[in-house]
Order: sequence, then C-alpha cells, then structure tokens
Amino acid sequence: MPPLYQNGVVFELSPTGTETVLYTFTGGEDGGVPYSNLIRDNAGNLYGTNTWNGNLGIDGGFIYKIDPTGKETTLHGFGYPPNAPLITDGKGAIYGTLNIIPAGDQDDGGILWKFDSTGYHVLYTFPPVSGFLGGLALDADGNVYGTTGATENSSGTIYELAPGGQFSTVYHFQGSLNGESPNSVIVSPQGNILGTTQIGGSGNVGGIFRITSAGAESLIYNFPQQDGCASYAGLIADAQGNLYGTTLRCGTAGQGTVFKIDNQGIETVLYSFQGGTDGANPTAELIRDQSGNLYGTTSGGGANDAGTIFRLSSARQETILHSFGAPGDGVNPSAGLTADSAGDLYGTTIYGGASNGGTVFELSSSGTESVLYSFTGGNDGGFPASVLIRDSAGNLFGTAAEGAVQSGVIFKVDPAGVETVLYSFEGAIANDGAYPNSTFTVDSAGNLYGTTSQGGAYNGGTVFKLTSHGRESVLYSFNPTSAYGSDPEAGVIRDSVGNLYGTASGRAPSGFAAGTQGVVYKLSPTGVYTVLYSFSGSMDDSFPGGKLLAGPGGVLYGTNRGQFVFTQVDPQGTIVLDEFGGEVFALKPTP
Repeated sequence: MPPLYQNGVVFELSPTGTETVLYTFTGGEDGGVPYSNLIRDNAGNLYGTNTWNGNLGIDGGFIYKIDPTGKETTLHGFGYPPNAPLITDGKGAIYGTLNIIPAGDQDDGGILWKFDSTGYHVLYTFPPVSGFLGGLALDADGNVYGTTGATENSSGTIYELAPGGQFSTVYHFQGSLNGESPNSVIVSPQGNILGTTQIGGSGNVGGIFRITSAGAESLIYNFPQQDGCASYAGLIADAQGNLYGTTLRCGTAGQGTVFKIDNQGIETVLYSFQGGTDGANPTAELIRDQSGNLYGTTSGGGANDAGTIFRLSSARQETILHSFGAPGDGVNPSAGLTADSAGDLYGTTIYGGASNGGTVFELSSSGTESVLYSFTGGNDGGFPASVLIRDSAGNLFGTAAEGAVQSGVIFKVDPAGVETVLYSFEGAIANDGAYPNSTFTVDSAGNLYGTTSQGGAYNGGTVFKLTSHGRESVLYSFNPTSAYGSDPEAGVIRDSVGNLYGTASGRAPSGFAAGTQGVVYKLSPTGVYTVLYSFSGSMDDSFPGGKLLAGPGGVLYGTNRGQFVFTQVDPQGTIVLDEFGGEVFALKPTP
C-alpha cells in the first residue's frame, strides 16, 4: 500500500485562487493514486479513476464518484490500473480504457469499457501486444475513437468502435516523419481526428497529427527540440566556468547543435546544424582558442556529405574549414580535434583514405588539409575514432578499433607520417581488452591511460595502462553482469594523486537497482574501483557517454545521451544543469 501522503486528493480551485481539498484517498477500500481527469455531471458529482485497489492490495484502482458534499463512493473495481483519460457522452455514460499488464511487463492486451446507470460494460477486448491504450474521443454519431501505442511490430494505430460494436482500424502510423506512438485524440466538428505523437516528426520528438474523414494523415506541427538531444561528446570549459558541448541530433533542423551552459545552469544554443554544406550530427567534443572561437567536427553533412571541420566564432558565425570526402581524403570524422601552437589542427576519420580504413589528417592554419596516414585495416589498425594527443616532438598518438586480431591498436604517427603500432590488443586471447575508441590521459612519466569498450576478463571492457616502454596492463575489467557498469567508451581523466575517473554506459542486467543505466566511477592507483554515482534512467537520465571534465573543487562534469526528462537537483549530489534529450550533470565525489 502506498504511504498515506501519496494516496492523492480531489481538489477544487475557485476563480479567486482558493484551493479546497474535496476528498483525500486513504489507499484502503476507496483506493488511491488517481491519475485520470475528472468528469462532472449536471448535479455536481465528480467521476474519476484511481490506480490503487485497496481491497486487493494491488495496483488496480476503482471508478469512483465524489458528490457535492465530499462523500466518495466506489462504483467499480479493477484488477489493473486505469491510467488513460476519461470521456463522457453527456448522457451519464463514462468511457475509458485499461491495459492488462501482469508482472514482468508483458502486454496482455486491454479493454475499452463503459460505465452508465446500468453498471460496468466491456465494449471491446484488445488482443495481447496491442500497445498502450490512450484516451478516447466521441463523435456526434456515437462512434468511439482511440489510440494504441507502438509495439515491436507497429508504430501505433487509430481505431474506431461503432455503437453496434464494430471495430475497425482507421490508421496505421508508419513512424519516422509520419509520427509514432500516438497519445489521446479528439474529433473536430469537421470530422477530422486530431492528436499528438510521442516521437517521430522532423525532430523525432513528436508532433500534432490530423487524419481526415477520408483517412489521409499528416503531421500539421512538429514539436521542436531546438536545444538539441543525444550528446555523445564530452565538455570543455572556459575561464569563467561556462561549459561547451555538442549534441548529435535535434536543434532547429534535427541535425545537432553546439551549446553553451553558463555557470548559473542556463543553456544557450550557439548553433543548429542544418544538415547541408554546414555539416550535420557532431559526435565529438570541441576545442576553443584564445579568441573564444570553437572548433569541431561533424560526422555528416558538408559539400560531399562526408563530414566537416568547422569553426564557430564568439559571434555564432559558423565557417566550414574543410569538407571531407574528396578522392583519397578521409570520410566521417567521429572524434574531436587537437591543435598545436601554430594553430594547425589534427584529427582522425573513421573511413576513407587510400584503403578506406580511416585516416589521420592535418588541417594547417592556412586551411590546407592533408592526410598524414591512411589505415589499411590490417596489422596497422583501422577505423580510428579517438581524439589524438600530440607530444612536444610532434608525434600523434591514438587508438583504432581494428588491428592484427581485429581487437584494435594503440598507434603513433610521427611528423614524417610514419605509423608505428605501440600495442595490439588481442581481445579474448589475452583478456587485455578490445575495441579502444577513447582518447588517452598521460602522466608525467609518459604512461598512457585509456579504456576499451569490450574485452577484459568478463568481456565488459577495461581500463588499461600503456607504459612508455610499450607494456600494457589491465587496471580494471568491467563485468556486464554486475551493477558496476560496463562498456566504457569515453576514456578516463586523472587527478594529481593518480586516481582515474570515467563513465561506463552499459546497461546492467534486469533486477539490479543500481547501475542499470550507466555509472560514474573512480579507480585508485592501487586498483580499488568505486562507483561514485549510478544512473537510474528516471529523473537523473541515462547512458553517460562523453569524457568527464574536472572542475574546481573536485567537481566532475559530464553528459548523458538521455531519455527526455525533467530538471532536478538530486539530494545525493547530482545536479542536473540542463537537459536536451539527455543532460549535462555535475558530480562532486565523496572524499
């Protein structure tokens, strides 16, 4: 039984702003936790449903009535909670829907019901795996219209139930720009069916649809996700504490954004990619010069639709410095850039080059791009997706996901363009890790620290160290069957005493309360692994993916890919600064 204060109330708010509680549910025989709207008859009686069945002690609920004196009467009990809105025909009948979802979240169908002066009636029984049943609408002829949500084999439907009981499907949603997962509907005086979808549309965050009496469907409005969504990149900060990053999708054209979050948590979209020659879908973190210009890559768009290098000025003016995809050039950069003191930029592309195994490239300060090395996809590695690091001698270091045994390599490219494999991962052969995609952290002795997304003792990824002499050691192996995270993709950062911090975005198995949507972790110099925070996928969002950023006072900043949730300040220490189908978070580790 829910706690008393969570059982819910029915209230009235007068035109002057005075609120009165008309009835407080106890969670007993009167039920509790009302989710639906109220229906009011001409006598002032209120009708609604709640979702807790106190008689059975289960999630179930009742149809209830509250009279003008505040007396509550239960009219009918359910074995499953009714969550959808109610409608009335104005003649004393109430209509609603109920999903039958037993333990284990199996979709066993549902029912469309009616309650009138003669009692409770089931008008239609939906078969299993019909999808979530939304709210209803009535037309002047007594036809009932409703929605079924998306399932594995359907993007949702609009249905009609005639007064004689004839059931028909009015429209099947096709997903994508057509919309998916419809909510409740209304019927206009012209006979058009109008409603909203939860996803789909140009920004993939839903829209408003119209279905004419002839059955033609169109999205008449696309909900904007103008501040971006799905950030895969880490953050950078300026001297004032402002944070900068990118999102893969959404924005005004659905092609991703560059954003800024100030030290008060206010987010500003600095640029929305349009998906043409200006680039599309940035996946990597930015770099910033002394004048405040931001530099980055997009994985798509550009003159050849193969990705770009861009500059965004402090005045929000975007300039394309290079479009990838010419013959022999790289294609689809997935990682960010590295700059030298002369303003030259260095990076990698996943594909392209002489053998289509990816490239290491340089963009000079004068704007000339050159391929420094083309991977073959053989023993030298292939498909690099990491940010490069550059030493004082001009050598570039990075990782590639392919190699001699197809588990990836750590490589060096010298100023003459000669590539050397410093270490070749053997994956399951040696449990040394597989598929490194992250950038490195370097200590004062020249040791490299990074992560692999797979491999290790449990095939859940590793944190590794490569000494300046080329010796690799696994510092930690992630276990995907535990609640401690797996699939680390973003690398690690290192503090002054040698602790490593990172994120693991993998989903733990069902049944674990913590770590199911990713973790922030700490690894001490002695190998002690500590989960600093476990994401639940609820109010604190899910799937951290970008590299962490260390701020003043030991605060760690990062990004989540997201599930479209609300802003909150978590009492355990996670402060959600802003969200865009994902979030930017700040975490202060416990000493």
